[in-house]
Amino acid sequence: MKTILFILLLIASNITFACKERAELNEYPVEELSSENILIEAKITHIEKIKEGRYSTIKSFDAEVITSFQGSLKPGEVINVIPSEEEAHAVCPVYVETNSGYLLVLKKSENTYRISRFSYRANKESPYFEKFKEQIRSNLSSKNT
Repeated sequence: MKTILFILLLIASNITFACKERAELNEYPVEELSSENILIEAKITHIEKIKEGRYSTIKSFDAEVITSFQGSLKPGEVINVIPSEEEAHAVCPVYVETNSGYLLVLKKSENTYRISRFSYRANKESPYFEKFKEQIRSNLSSKNT
């Protein structure tokens, strides 16, 4: 009976995770960047969620630009970012945490900055974060020469 209960709990725990997050990368996916992307290092200063929880949907968030790698944003600017309207395909919604730093790939349409649930958001806590920034700088400088 204990074995059956354990198996049922194991199955139930797997069902609760209906979406997939991109695996932790050790190389930044610079090949996914296009010239219309905005690429920044930013600190998340405020989040507005539709509902609470790890897999809740973020309505929008404010990001303070630390470094602008690509695009016209300047360090110190605070922008409001909203998730792009995309079909999920089992990919988790955009998730960021207040007071955390991230590398963010954005698109601007009119006066709105949008982030895709499919873009890689490297957290500053990643052991590869500084390596990612160097890869980005190197890749962008080689495109400009």
